[in-house]
Amino acid sequence: MNKAGLVIGRGTCQRTQATSRTYWLGIVRPSQQHSRCVLSFGNRVRISYSVRCTASHDEARSNAGVLLKHWGVDVDLQALPATPQWFINATCYETGKNWRFSRQRMGDYQTHYVASPTFPVADAIASSAAVPGLIGPLVVRTKSYDWHRFEDGVLVEVRPKAKRYDLWDGGVYDNLGLEALHKPNGGAREGLAFIVASDASARVDFDERSRKRYFKPGHRTLRLVDIATDQIRAMRARTLVADFKRDPELGVYLRMGNTTGKIWSAAGKQAPDCEVLDAVAVEKAATLKTTLRRLSAAEFDRLYRHGCEVTDATLCSRQGGRFAPRCIDGVFGPPTGASK
Repeated sequence: MNKAGLVIGRGTCQRTQATSRTYWLGIVRPSQQHSRCVLSFGNRVRISYSVRCTASHDEARSNAGVLLKHWGVDVDLQALPATPQWFINATCYETGKNWRFSRQRMGDYQTHYVASPTFPVADAIASSAAVPGLIGPLVVRTKSYDWHRFEDGVLVEVRPKAKRYDLWDGGVYDNLGLEALHKPNGGAREGLAFIVASDASARVDFDERSRKRYFKPGHRTLRLVDIATDQIRAMRARTLVADFKRDPELGVYLRMGNTTGKIWSAAGKQAPDCEVLDAVAVEKAATLKTTLRRLSAAEFDRLYRHGCEVTDATLCSRQGGRFAPRCIDGVFGPPTGASK
């Protein structure tokens, strides 16, 4: 399956250095511990093309319970900070639109919205990861909430259009999660000064004729989902990059799978003399499968380092006046002793 994207819009937020000891100990190491945890639902989630993926099941919510138990995600959307502003994206089956969870509201423009929702963050995450063919949808019972629509900028109470809404992986609609911050016809949303769009989507490679097509029907389904989401990702990415070319100060587009040398070369600049991952290690990081198994320490560190190197090279080659390379004494990576 394709990996999703992460989009960050910056107003006045300051950047925390990914090579600082504080960041390494406070963010990276806890993330590594989570990635090393085997979630209990990993053994029972399987490719399913029968009743388990029909709308009669709320399988994603059981997965949210695992996030609560193992990762301690026990807060609702109102506990999210006012800044930076968080968006968790899902796809509404009934409307086919981008459903957004945020501190301010949840819903889409056809279902309308719940203002200041007290909705569990674990449930929102589970809906955003409800991959078709692997995990069933998360069901939102509309009678549990008050619904509103906007009229001239004012929220007006309305009756919900359905008794329930089924929410699937947000990548089905927008695999980069761009729409909350970047307008489909171009340009950043109001109030944004800088956008960092991280694209970790897997490549859709040539699929050789094999027995998988005939003895694993789920393979066909997932392949078709990958093709559709890749086309959506590509179109949105082209629009975004075109905007960045018109206005380089608007932001940067980070693409997993590129070596630092390739990134600097594409910008027409010479890469600094720094020890970085070679092409083989970059390929291993970029082709790491999105599964529910635990990551080895080597896999996590390689993936983390590749992300840091891509970010550093892109920001410094495209925004050289605003960002300086994090290469110290020819070495790029965490501070000495930070992993202890």
